[in-house]
This record gives sequence, C-alpha cells and structure tokens, in this order.
Amino acid sequence: GVLNALGVIEDPTAIDAETRFSDIFGAGVQAGDTISISGTNKAGDQVSSTFTISSGNIKVQNLLRSVERAFGSDATASVDSSGRIVLRDDEAGASELTLELRANNEGDGNLALGAMARTTTGVDARSAELQAGQDSLFRINGIELSRSTNTITDAVQGVTLDLLEAEEGQLVAITVN
Repeated sequence: GVLNALGVIEDPTAIDAETRFSDIFGAGVQAGDTISISGTNKAGDQVSSTFTISSGNIKVQNLLRSVERAFGSDATASVDSSGRIVLRDDEAGASELTLELRANNEGDGNLALGAMARTTTGVDARSAELQAGQDSLFRINGIELSRSTNTITDAVQGVTLDLLEAEEGQLVAITVN
C-alpha cells in the first residue's frame, strides 16, 4: 500500500527460529500470553504442554524447544522457509505424530498461529506406498525352488543365474555349453 511505498511500514516477512515474538507482524504479543501445545507422539499417546511468553523479546526458538521437550527426544521442531512451524519424527517407521498449537492471548496479545496441517512424507506416506520384497520363485527341470536373492549360485553346479525379469507362467529356456 501507500504506507509501504513511503517506507513507513514494511511488508510482513516469514518468521524463523530467531524471530522475536515482539517482531511478529500484527501479533501484539504481551507478557503472560501462552501457547497450548498438544497432539500425539509417535506411538499415538496424548501430549500436552504450555509455553508462556514472559516477554516479547523471547524468540520463536524457545517455543520450538518447548515443543521438542513435550514430544521427547524422537521429534525435532523447526520453522520452514515459509515461516511454518514443522514437527518432524526423527525415527523411521509408522508414526501417529500430530501437533496442534493454540495461541491463548491471556495478556491481551493478538497472536494467531493460522491453520495447522498434517503432512506425511517418506516410506509411510500414502504417496510412497511400497510393496514388500518377495523371494524369487523358479523351476529348474520341473523342481520348484525359492531364494531370497535374484542371483542364484547353488541350483546348478558351476552356473550362476541372474533372474532379471519374467512373466508369471512363461517358460525360459537356458542352454549351458
């Protein structure tokens, strides 16, 4: 707007971990405001804690540390490049991790944390569904064999077979000279 063009006010910028609560555009954070931290940990157990803003000079990093303490040592809280607070599960495998932050504004501040969204990435994401590996099944001279690898060294003496691809039920002829 006009005030921005005249240099009276600046465009709001995304927060990062070093941003002071007093510098968050439009927040009007006051000493005594609290942020409720809740959700579920990796195992699905309820998590609940409260972060108190003792002064506007406290940095967002303090909130991130409080979130990490609430969820334990297996989760990391950070701020992404868009200024969103992110909670990441540091252990592989299925996770029930969820986070909700709610600004209570008891000290008459105006802090609003916006909408929360859950994003799942990695091997447990629906967009990355994987099929479990299966043993190789094959027949040699009518005898059905199974191996946990696609390189077969013990089925025919002195011969290494590399099973690369096949159509189920299709016969492949191999000749050894």
